[in-house]
Amino acid sequence: GGDLGTYVKALEPMDARTYEFWVAKVMQHTLSALAYCHSKAVIHKDLKPENVMLSTPKDTPIRDIHVVVVDFGLAEMFSHPTDRSDVVSGTPPFMAPEVWQGNFSKSCDIWSCGCLLFFLLSGRLPFVASSVKEFPKAVMAEPDWMLMGGATQEAQSICRHMLNKMEHQRPTAQMALKDKWFANQSLVTGGDFKTLDKGHINSLLGVGERSEFEKFVTRFVATQIDASQQRSANETFRTFDADGDGLLSREELRLGLSTFGASPDVVEEVVRGLDIGGTGQVSYTEFLAGVIDLRAKKPEEQDKLLGIAWDQFRPDAEGRVKASSIQDALATRGITVADLPEGLLAALSKGSQGYLTFADFKELLLSDRLGRVARTLSQEKHRGGKLLRWMMKWLG
Repeated sequence: GGDLGTYVKALEPMDARTYEFWVAKVMQHTLSALAYCHSKAVIHKDLKPENVMLSTPKDTPIRDIHVVVVDFGLAEMFSHPTDRSDVVSGTPPFMAPEVWQGNFSKSCDIWSCGCLLFFLLSGRLPFVASSVKEFPKAVMAEPDWMLMGGATQEAQSICRHMLNKMEHQRPTAQMALKDKWFANQSLVTGGDFKTLDKGHINSLLGVGERSEFEKFVTRFVATQIDASQQRSANETFRTFDADGDGLLSREELRLGLSTFGASPDVVEEVVRGLDIGGTGQVSYTEFLAGVIDLRAKKPEEQDKLLGIAWDQFRPDAEGRVKASSIQDALATRGITVADLPEGLLAALSKGSQGYLTFADFKELLLSDRLGRVARTLSQEKHRGGKLLRWMMKWLG
């Protein structure tokens, strides 16, 4: 992969239509990342080619590329998405007029996105100056739009909107994702649910049947695996995420799962099972944990995924972990035995004289015995809240 600037230079020659599709794909992922950040009242403030990374290998088919936004060193977090900042910082060619004036909002990231799009479709930066102090004046001039002459009218139009001098007239990240440019490129948020991986749908519908411990393990695994390699899961998430904000609401889950016959009660159970933070929305990581069906994996893949969680308990040279060591590990995070359901503690203590091996751990999670434990735990709903808090402390 690599950063966007380096990646573009190494691209194999392609026709203009294919290249614009590639650019649209990059911009779609970038705007989706911004939509999520902005929904959390975070402004990136330094969006540029070096901070947009292609996380998939160079030979990945264009439709399957995955883009991530990195380097939040200059980012600011606010208490509300509409808050404004007066801290002037960023990379000059990508800084919006209002940033230079010291009074700006999340819309400055949309301006930077417009600069990025102009660069990708023209090979030139829209605003240049001989020194930093000249940039405030330079950004008030019009770019040379003729440089984008090879792009479609729709691409030029969205770029113009993002580079509007009046920040309140720029689209939000969510609005930009609905632009006809993406539709014309066959890249739209939402989609045809019937084309999705049925295994992922079945996993989501079965989340409520998982033990709380299994939910914790899959949640932890989801935070550690390379999201860019989860192509099918990513496609499923984007199909559910109709508004492109990087979060799944109850309504989005209801609309999607109802396609497969899920009742409102089942949807609510799915939300409760996935929404660890209790926000009423499901994040990408929570969703990924939901579609990870450990039982459906091949044994070697199960071992790989479960090993990620097992290693957190620091097994000894013989590959064993004392149940008391697990309790100690939890205690270092402020978690006491009282926070765990009795059924889960009983299952954890089974093993050779208080020890657990990886095989024990795997059996606990995947065997029929776990199914009985899971059903016991599901009946202890009043204890479930405590375990959710335990998981949040562990992952936090």
